[in-house]
Amino acid sequence: MPPLARVVLGFLLVLLDFRIDGLDLLPDLVGWVVVLTGLAPLSSRHFGFVVAAVAAGAELVLSLFELTSPAGTVLSVLEVLATTTVIVATCVAVAGVVAEPHTQERSQQVRTANLVMGLVALAFVLIGATGTEVDLPGGLILLLVLAGLGVVIWFLVFCWQQREEPALR
Repeated sequence: MPPLARVVLGFLLVLLDFRIDGLDLLPDLVGWVVVLTGLAPLSSRHFGFVVAAVAAGAELVLSLFELTSPAGTVLSVLEVLATTTVIVATCVAVAGVVAEPHTQERSQQVRTANLVMGLVALAFVLIGATGTEVDLPGGLILLLVLAGLGVVIWFLVFCWQQREEPALR
């Protein structure tokens, strides 16, 4: 399986929760291990892949903490930062390795959208930590959640489309 295909598979394992009576049958740490196995062979091709792998490693460690305790503010902040870093650094690295203009343009769009949504998520986590009540309509919150999920899916589609690129195999 090509490295970027493993990154996609790992992210899907992180995103999907298979639970029975509250027991997570496939903990996020499994997904982060798969992401790391995709990023590791690419790390010699661009420093962005090294940064992404370090952030995925941080996510792996954070997912171990999630197994034993509920996510608190610090854990949530670190997760948002690490996931955003994995995505943005991977996009930067793909653009640095694949010289095709369309790929570079798409990389810029995907990483910008994910960076913006990462900042929005970080703002909500920090606002929630202060105990401040934010009176937003449920529809707006749903829209933000769907937009966040949409940009992550866009990243996964971008990686999937690049998986067979000879420079990324």
